[in-house]
Amino acid sequence: MFSRLIALVLLAVALPFFVISCFLVLSSIGRPVFFKQCRVGRYGASFTIYKFRTMMGTDCPIRNECDFYSRTTVITRILRKLKLDELPQLFNILKGDMAFVGPRPLPPSAVNYFTKDQWRLRCKVMPGLTGLSQVNGCDHQSPRRRAVLDCLYAQNKNTCYDFVILFKTFIHIIKNKTSN
Repeated sequence: MFSRLIALVLLAVALPFFVISCFLVLSSIGRPVFFKQCRVGRYGASFTIYKFRTMMGTDCPIRNECDFYSRTTVITRILRKLKLDELPQLFNILKGDMAFVGPRPLPPSAVNYFTKDQWRLRCKVMPGLTGLSQVNGCDHQSPRRRAVLDCLYAQNKNTCYDFVILFKTFIHIIKNKTSN
């Protein structure tokens, strides 16, 4: 319940950024403004995750033509860099599908990167807006490496650990923003 209250307050505070991000996505790549996708949550339950859409043309006939830079714009890359594309996930927290900290919510096909025991352990905790993988630079590493970190988080989950991850996330965003 506490997470939902914080998410509600953050939504109110972030409302100007939310509106600006909507306008930027709409003017940069058009409709739809939101990206929605099925993800796996706690206990293996499916839910729809919400983000601002930052890529276009997901149905490319030739995979090589679907690279990141051809599917994004300068504006949408900035939204991603500042993590503003993640703001709509506050609605997922309000709905109770996600927490602030936990393993990133994965598509159902990601089960292939886990052993049965790893998947069972990972699904015991709620997926999060940020997590151990993100603060350890594993966003761009192998899915198996992220799986190990997800399980490590699930085994050691506690409030203190969550605050450390939130602090590291904040530092990561600030460093990323100021590195330009």
